[in-house]
Amino acid sequence: MKERIKSAKVCIICKEPFIPDPRVGDRQKVCNNLYCKRERKRLSQKKWLSQNPDYFKGRYPFLKEQILKNQRKRRNRHSSINITQNDIQDKLTFNNNKVLPLLNKTLAIQDELSSIITRCKRYLVNTQKLIYKTS
Repeated sequence: MKERIKSAKVCIICKEPFIPDPRVGDRQKVCNNLYCKRERKRLSQKKWLSQNPDYFKGRYPFLKEQILKNQRKRRNRHSSINITQNDIQDKLTFNNNKVLPLLNKTLAIQDELSSIITRCKRYLVNTQKLIYKTS
């Protein structure tokens, strides 16, 4: 069984020697340094774009038309339901009118409990003072 000898390669970005990942082998061009990886990616994209200069040309109008078409479909779908802004506002008002009294009751109970706890603490402190004075 032949053993594969790891040979060092030189990074094309930083020019430092590195040992390539065995899963990538001879295809690896840069070291594991994050800057080198990003720079290789940037150079690769720049090279690809120079070889395919017309790739993105004319794509924006097509995408814009697709987006507008989807928006029109959504509008048509919602118009068939006949929900108006006033309907939405009425529903919100109705729900708020249900929730606000409950919230006010909860806050009132919380305030009452806080005042009771404060009175109890004062009573305990005064009782403690009396106990220590008499002893």
